[in-house]
Amino acid sequence: VTVKVDVDVPQRNYLVEHPEGFPGIDVERKFLRRYPHHSLAAQLVGSIGEIDDQELKLKRFKGVKQGTVVGQGGLERAYDQYLRGVDGSTKITIDALGRPKSSAPGHDPVPGRSVRTTLDLGLQDTGEKYLDQTINQGPGTAGAFVALDPRDGSVLALGSYPTVNPSILS
Repeated sequence: VTVKVDVDVPQRNYLVEHPEGFPGIDVERKFLRRYPHHSLAAQLVGSIGEIDDQELKLKRFKGVKQGTVVGQGGLERAYDQYLRGVDGSTKITIDALGRPKSSAPGHDPVPGRSVRTTLDLGLQDTGEKYLDQTINQGPGTAGAFVALDPRDGSVLALGSYPTVNPSILS
């Protein structure tokens, strides 16, 4: 069970340096998604989060363990089974006090796959900047846009305002 994420360095160091005071507590590094363009295309990209009790009951999440990070919206949710990959493992034998005695390799993690979209980064950026400028200079408080390729209907850009930075949600 994850007790806390995004722990500051002094707290983390204290827990690591005083394990006898916190039996059963293990400090682990968690890897999060990186969103290099911050809120750009946030509604399309979506976000990730820990699976909840309702999702665990769904057929699409059969075999997924509690505590697993899954897609919660947008492309992250739609392509979750491809993006997620498989966790690795290490078998650790501990004594009655929770101290590790030995370890054996389990299996290596398998990274998720990449997804290639039809999005045009320049068009997406232009659309979002124009929408932001229009909303902030006019009487409106919200808006949206979509740009499709007329040849095949593929989505080139899509956005809405207000938006969110998906890094905050993950």
